[in-house]
Amino acid sequence: MKITSLAFFLLNLILFILFSAVTFARYLLFPDVWSIMLQHPVQSLYVGTFPMGAATLISVAVSVVNGEFGFGGVSFLYFCWAAW
Repeated sequence: MKITSLAFFLLNLILFILFSAVTFARYLLFPDVWSIMLQHPVQSLYVGTFPMGAATLISVAVSVVNGEFGFGGVSFLYFCWAAW
């Protein structure tokens, strides 16, 4: 189960980085979309998906990646806490 959770964590991390880059490019190329999106009654609710996605990555990084496999040591743990 540890290996499976690590595989899903890496897939989640890759998708998070990919979709964050695409979203950043969208708002960089079309800066007017940001204000329109924030005023939309439904689209604005999706702004909260970014911190929730980051929260799942951070919690798995602390519990599985650092806790079970010991990756990164104390400095990685402090980085995760600072990102939280």
